[in-house]
This record gives sequence, structure tokens and C-alpha cells, in this order.
Amino acid sequence: MPDNVIPKGTVSAVRLPDPGRGEGDPTMDGAIPALDSAVVVELVGHPHRYVVRVEPGPDGPVVVELRMISDTAAPIDYVAIKSVSVRRLAYAAMQWLTGAGGQFAHPGDAPDTLARPEAADGIRRQRKADDALLTEVSEHAAYAVAHGFRVKEHVAERMHASTATAARWLAKAKAEGFMPDVPLPKRKKGGDNPGT
Repeated sequence: MPDNVIPKGTVSAVRLPDPGRGEGDPTMDGAIPALDSAVVVELVGHPHRYVVRVEPGPDGPVVVELRMISDTAAPIDYVAIKSVSVRRLAYAAMQWLTGAGGQFAHPGDAPDTLARPEAADGIRRQRKADDALLTEVSEHAAYAVAHGFRVKEHVAERMHASTATAARWLAKAKAEGFMPDVPLPKRKKGGDNPGT
């Protein structure tokens, strides 16, 4: 792909909703957008505008409200919905809101940070499974076993990681001697509450 071609689906603009265009009203906190305000995200090559409201989640921002609007009466069908990276919308909106409506940059921001915010270094980071991390994993695992919690899920929650990542860390912690190499107890699904 030539250097001057912007890939389809790249974030082209993030802004406050315009009530005159049917996008709703922004929520302001003084002179800056409130963190719970809806924002409009526009993507390169998409005939729709996306009005989203986001909230922080354990694995990154999540979309809690989504509207697709078109000025050209482009249909909203399966193909249109499937072409949207909801994760990209969530990260773009949250990054814009936490930057006071685009007035401030975040440390480490680069031109691609705004175009593909979900792939930015500070957002999607790979934590190295070093001794400190494996020690923390083993401590959370020991706590989970002692309290009858589901180990993988507890480690994932405490370390703000996916259960697949927690499983990899647990296996590595066992392999490198941070934990005893014995099977972890299995609990039935139902959460950490022993009463369920």
C-alpha cells in the first residue's frame, strides 16, 4: 500500500455531537467534555458517523451506547455493522475524552495514536513475564486457593488481564518455580462467592 493512502477504518475525526445533525447533545463539565458525554467518531471510508458513549472497563474502555448515522442514507445492514471496529471506537472516544476533548496529548502520543488508538503502546501493552510479575501472579494464585476462589479468573481480575493471559502466566510461574507444580483446585462456575 502506498505511504500516502490512509487505510479504511482509520479514525479521521473525534468530536462532540452536533444537535443540528441529529447526533444528540454533548455533556459538558465546564469548558471541557464530561467523561460520560457522547462523542462522534468518524472513520476513513465509512459512510456513517458513530455516536458513542464509553466507560472504563477492566480490559480497557467499552462502548455502552452506539448509534450509526448517515448523511447519504447509506443502509445500516449486516455488512455495515460488521465493518466497524467497536474496540477502535471505544479507544478513540475514551482517549479523546481523557485528553479534555482533544486539547491535551497523552505521554507517548504519535500520529498513529489518534488514527489507531487501540494499538497505541500505552494502551495495548505487552507485560513482560519477569520475576516481579510472576511473583505477583503466584501471590494472587495462593490467595485465590486459600480463599476458595477460581484461580485463573481471580489472577486475571487482580492483574487486569484476560483469563488466557492469566493462564499463560500461571503456567510460566509453575515452570519457573514461583509456584508449586501441582494442579490448581477446580471450582464450579458461579463466581468467587462460596454461597453460589
